[in-house]
Amino acid sequence: MENKNITGSPDSDIREELLCTWLTFTSAVRSERIVRGFTFREILILHILYNSESARSTTATDIVNATGMLKPQVNKLLDSLEARRLITRQRSETDRRYVLISLTPFGQSQYLAEHANIISLLDAFVGELGENGTHGLIDDMNNAAVIMKDLISRHA
Repeated sequence: MENKNITGSPDSDIREELLCTWLTFTSAVRSERIVRGFTFREILILHILYNSESARSTTATDIVNATGMLKPQVNKLLDSLEARRLITRQRSETDRRYVLISLTPFGQSQYLAEHANIISLLDAFVGELGENGTHGLIDDMNNAAVIMKDLISRHA
């Protein structure tokens, strides 16, 4: 049986298929139709802040480490979120070297509204794929992320 990748060429290399699938998936996830009020990176930062175990002690470095973004990118996004009154930054009282970032009540309500839209879409996704298929996909994606992070760190 002839194997075709997204571009339609026969006998595609599995690496090319993986790349095409990865790009297609990430493009779909980053669609503006999923999250309307924020960019992908903004919603990622808001998600990290909302889910932080210690909401009052998240720093820009924590966000850099969690996302893999560069510090200047994170700072630019934080400036934008702060200007929109979605987050606050406050110097730590115990260690003045640290600037602590947290969601404002307005930021939390805006995040939760977007979160509800995403959850609604994911409900439909689970309905299409089924619970077993979704659990398998979650396991595969988590495994792939661990492998990719390890490979990137070894090749950096």
